[in-house]
Amino acid sequence: MNLNQFKYLLAIYQWGSITKAAQELFVAAPSVSSAMKELEEELGYSLMTRHRNGVTFTEQGEAAIEIIKDIENKIDRLKKLDNMDETVLTGQVTLGGTPHFNSSLLLNLLLNMRQKYPQLKIVLKEGDSQAVLKMVAQGTVDLGVIMLGNVDESIFLREIRRNKLHFTQLFIDELCFVVRSDHPLAVQETVKLKDILQYPYYTYGEALTEKTLELFAEYNPEQEIVQIDDRDSLRRMILYSDGSTLMPLSNKQCTQEQFAGLTFLSIEDFSYLCKIGWLHNGERLSKVERAVVQELQDESLLLCR
Repeated sequence: MNLNQFKYLLAIYQWGSITKAAQELFVAAPSVSSAMKELEEELGYSLMTRHRNGVTFTEQGEAAIEIIKDIENKIDRLKKLDNMDETVLTGQVTLGGTPHFNSSLLLNLLLNMRQKYPQLKIVLKEGDSQAVLKMVAQGTVDLGVIMLGNVDESIFLREIRRNKLHFTQLFIDELCFVVRSDHPLAVQETVKLKDILQYPYYTYGEALTEKTLELFAEYNPEQEIVQIDDRDSLRRMILYSDGSTLMPLSNKQCTQEQFAGLTFLSIEDFSYLCKIGWLHNGERLSKVERAVVQELQDESLLLCR
């Protein structure tokens, strides 16, 4: 068992295939595949299931990833001991995030960083994932937190590559339809995608990608989709109408604490999984940016518990 095996495994988890991970690491794919087989033999269980389009991780593999991330974080901290004087971090970092993660993940990060580094200024900017990606590409934010949904992940990855950006996954989340607690569908034992799409859909900004719109149109070409540019107005619309919106499952507790009367629906025939991660321009991170990323990783672990 060695650190190279850990690095390969994390890359496979991030990119979804051994071939893609090898390309990103500039390593021969057979070498990565062989290293993974050796690791699985040493551990005594399978970490992933290999198939034509990539890999899927087993339950043990998912658990191993979390442990290895923690090991990597500790190694990274160890390497930085010579130049990390945590008491005198100064300067400014601008973060871009989606509304849901600005109100939970990044707000907690901001509060913790202010307490740890009072001389450090952190500025938060808000937008949907497409807007945040553009902010990072244009240099208007230093780091961005975005969501890559399984419906439209290929679109984002193409834009990330085109703009020569780097995406690092933090955790896997799920987008759920959210409605008011007394919504007609909230009392049904089973709800299907075609059922929820018979009602209006409210979106924050331009959060829906073309692929998601195409998917919705398959079930209801006449569906009413309303764009709202204020997050609080969006939630009030959900509370006082039969419409729905999508929110990350990790935000469920935060959302229901702030807006009593909302409920997360379980859709029987639809799962909208998404990768949550941070985005940067590929240049070497500054000392301040590294501290922010470390805090981001720590807060992500807390959010997913």
